[in-house]
Amino acid sequence: MKLTVKKLWNNDLLRISSLYLIVLPMITAIFPEMYSEYLMAILTIVLSIWCIYEMRGIFQPFFLKLEELNRQSYLVGAVALITLFIGIFLSFLKATFGTEGINSNQDMIIHSIETTGLISKIAIVLFVPIIEEIIFKHLIFDKSKILKSTKMKQAILIILLSIAFAMLHTSNEIINLKLGFDFICDYIYYFTFSIFTFSLYKYSNNMLYPVSVHVLCNIVALFL
Repeated sequence: MKLTVKKLWNNDLLRISSLYLIVLPMITAIFPEMYSEYLMAILTIVLSIWCIYEMRGIFQPFFLKLEELNRQSYLVGAVALITLFIGIFLSFLKATFGTEGINSNQDMIIHSIETTGLISKIAIVLFVPIIEEIIFKHLIFDKSKILKSTKMKQAILIILLSIAFAMLHTSNEIINLKLGFDFICDYIYYFTFSIFTFSLYKYSNNMLYPVSVHVLCNIVALFL
């Protein structure tokens, strides 16, 4: 049994995703709300830094990739603008035909920022994208055996992972069966966001690209 647990813990995907999706929320749930928001932000930052250290190979050579990112920054800007325009258009549709202005994921983010201020802004804008991109792009996509298969199977995997990414960000609506027009718009946004960032990652083979787009979109979302 100990060997089995050790093998499971040595699996990067299971270790990091379980810490991010299960352990962190369980720990913060123990504490009163006034402290749990701070704790969640701090633990997210710590986990993100640990992820960067554990997966440092995909960020190396760091300065060389930063130079490359600077030379081809138009790619990051273009993908970020496209996803933002899609988000704005879907928000317009929600405001016109929907019932709620923001989804539960955005509501949770706004609540955390109002409660904890700067530390939550840093965690949400910078560190959450790092964890999510590492989990979806590297730990699942890069390490999948399907990568060695046909382009069609790779495309199917990207679609399936994008479906999972959208479900993760609309999980409260799914659990509470709030599956109306607002949910459809939110789901389409997160799905297309994931498709675009996966395409960018496939084209560049550089984790900094999707992370940069994710960070830029989060920054814009904070001020909309």
